[in-house]
Amino acid sequence: SGQYFTPAPVAEMMARMSVAHTLRPPSTMAQARTSARRLWRTMKPDTRTGISQAGIMRGLKSLGIHASMRRNLTFGEIRRLVDGGYPVITAVRTRTPDVHHWTVIHGYSVNPGRIYLSNTLLVRGLAQAQHWPEFRRKVWADPGYGIVCRR
Repeated sequence: SGQYFTPAPVAEMMARMSVAHTLRPPSTMAQARTSARRLWRTMKPDTRTGISQAGIMRGLKSLGIHASMRRNLTFGEIRRLVDGGYPVITAVRTRTPDVHHWTVIHGYSVNPGRIYLSNTLLVRGLAQAQHWPEFRRKVWADPGYGIVCRR
C-alpha cells in the first residue's frame, strides 16, 4: 500500500477544519482563524508530500477532537458513525500510483448503497458520491481504514 499523503496540504487542512467545525463550531470568525493557524502549525504539512496520519492525529488533538484509527470499517459501521455525528477521515487512491488523498466520509445513502466524500475536487475523476462496492474495491486506498473523529 502507498503512503497517505496528498500534494495539496491547504485543501487537506480545510477538510480537517470542516471536521473540527462540525464537532466544535467556533463562536466567532476570529476564533475560526486562530483554529486554522493552530491546526496548520500542529499538523506540520510538507509542501511536497502533504500531511501524514500522525499530523492529522496531532491536529485533531490540538482542537480537542478525539480520534482513533480503525482498520475494519464496514458500510454498516460507517452508517452508525455518520448517524452519530462522527466523521471518518480516510484515504482514497489517485491516478498517481502510491499517492493517496485524504478525504472525509460525511454521509451515506442506503438504496443504493453509497457514501459521500468531501474534498474530492482535487482528485480528477473522483465523484463526491461513491457506490459502496466500487468504493471498497477500487477507490479506498486501504479498505476498512479510517480515522474516527469524536467530540
